[in-house]
Amino acid sequence: MNEPAKALPGASRAVAIGSGLTGTLAAQALSGCVSDVIVLERDYLPERPEPRKGLPQARHGHHRFYSGGVNAMEIILDKVTDRLLDAGAHRIPLPTGMLAYFPQGWYRRWPATHFLIACSRDLVDFTVRELVAAETNIHFSKA
Repeated sequence: MNEPAKALPGASRAVAIGSGLTGTLAAQALSGCVSDVIVLERDYLPERPEPRKGLPQARHGHHRFYSGGVNAMEIILDKVTDRLLDAGAHRIPLPTGMLAYFPQGWYRRWPATHFLIACSRDLVDFTVRELVAAETNIHFSKA
């Protein structure tokens, strides 16, 4: 984490339910506040980026993160953007690298002010889970 977390008085363990993006990032955020974080997951966790039964929406085509979300995630999990890009994600500058057509015509391209990270949901979940699992006080457990 970029900023040191404050310990939770009297708490030594926290539990995050689910190893999707939200549960995994929550575990990372809690890891600086307690001595032990357990992530409970009922689904099979693949050893590489691949679809999971418990995450059916991952099969839908969609953009992953706009720059605001990426920046927020970097606060919780340092270097996650670099890892995603190394794993095959694409950083698309906006609006420079985007073609969009509206009823009024083509959207004009301007110098980049924002960006999005484009990749599969499977890649995001796997990469974030891999980084979080490297923390010594976070443990993934079958629910």
